[in-house]
Amino acid sequence: MLKICSKDNKKIKYAARLKQKSFRNQEACFLIEGKKMLEEALKHPKLLRQIFIEAELAPEYTELSQQHPEWECYVVDKRLMKHISDTETPPGIVALCQIPSWSREEFLSKNAFLIFLDRIADPGNLGTIIRSGWALGADGILLSPDSVDPFSPKVVRASMGGIFNIPLLLDVSLDELKRLKQIGYQFFCTSMQARQEVFSLDFTGPSLLAIGSESQGIRSVIEEICDINCKIPIKPGVDSLNAAVACAIIINEAWKQRQGFILS
Repeated sequence: MLKICSKDNKKIKYAARLKQKSFRNQEACFLIEGKKMLEEALKHPKLLRQIFIEAELAPEYTELSQQHPEWECYVVDKRLMKHISDTETPPGIVALCQIPSWSREEFLSKNAFLIFLDRIADPGNLGTIIRSGWALGADGILLSPDSVDPFSPKVVRASMGGIFNIPLLLDVSLDELKRLKQIGYQFFCTSMQARQEVFSLDFTGPSLLAIGSESQGIRSVIEEICDINCKIPIKPGVDSLNAAVACAIIINEAWKQRQGFILS
């Protein structure tokens, strides 16, 4: 492992710039932080590019760097780690990864359960939805053009490794959604005014769940193409559920149904 001591080093400058969305998009790379995220990245070795490790943690990763010379491993001090990291208290490990890519055709080829996120703005909510989708068997997540960047540091941290494990399709247009309907997908959306409850619905066929922004819900053009408007029953007097919580409840219901459907 090579040691880097200066903020002016090209590798350090490059990594720090990946905290900017425009540079992430340009380079198709993003940063992950911490041992847990690195462990998940190691399961996808083709995506891993560089690892920056604080000196006190370096001995733990000497063997790893020797086994994988294709990964650039650098030892840095706490000052440089904080410069690269997006957190106030850096975990001591930052890695640079290639943004995973999935073909749009993959989303059209099977009996899938998909999540469409319309103008989701909160990074924590998006990261939690990615994590829940991964844990509960969703086949992919589609995002509208004006949703938060899924590869921003806060989203990546909240995903807890899900960012590597569930297909993401960005900048999904209305025409692409309509194409899914044409090949047999049933569209679901949620509303507190809906009559049907989530737990009475059938999610075993090709399904798409549309979840709207935290403050405005889904756009009317999206609601118009949904087949079923449903609600999650909650205690009277409570206004609504957080978008990520509501999404997880519905994904869990779909997963239970689809597991039973697959096993029967």
